[in-house]
Amino acid sequence: MNMKKIIGLVLITVLGLSLFTACSSKNSQAVIGDISFEVVGSDALTDSSLEEWYNKNNNKEGLSSFDFKEHKYILIGAGERPTGGYSVEVTSVVGKEDSILVDAKVNAPKADEMVTDAITYPSALIRISKDSRNVELGELLVDAEENIKKEDSTNTIEETGIFVGLADSNSCEIIVDDEATPFRLSEEVKEAASKIEMDQKVKFSYYLNEYEQMVIVEIEIIEE
Repeated sequence: MNMKKIIGLVLITVLGLSLFTACSSKNSQAVIGDISFEVVGSDALTDSSLEEWYNKNNNKEGLSSFDFKEHKYILIGAGERPTGGYSVEVTSVVGKEDSILVDAKVNAPKADEMVTDAITYPSALIRISKDSRNVELGELLVDAEENIKKEDSTNTIEETGIFVGLADSNSCEIIVDDEATPFRLSEEVKEAASKIEMDQKVKFSYYLNEYEQMVIVEIEIIEE
């Protein structure tokens, strides 16, 4: 065997060992089990790319993550809620072989709690040490108060009226018994409501939420 072949074999062997060592080091650093995390506010997003990612995903329901320098930022959103007083709490972050599993819960306001009468988008922002594994949402639990509210929404009232128009993307006005009445729009009917023109006769179903707001869950045009 000549000298060139020997040198080539040595180089291949060294390269292979380097790759193996790098992979082993990477796997050894990955935490399996509970991962410590830090709850942070939006004021911790000091970079424009972080702010853009946060603003793009903050109103969405579910999980989003973003790697920045030595951290992985994780945002868990509860989606749209009818009032203030809601919050999202991260309960655990667990490292698996190929992924990171995040569990969280949505805390609803108590029945006697004073809250803002406005649509809100509660979320929780945490960060962990930078990790190459994918982040997945495990459970997003809803507390008992919220479950009761969802059960209340099954007791609907049917009504007909004249559609006045949208007040904003979350509410509309309908003339019922000669009186213009405001209604909230559930997520399921927003698209349908946006296509209804002024003065069209409509048939709709609504329920009273815990704040005595009338929330439409079904709406359709009455063809005459």
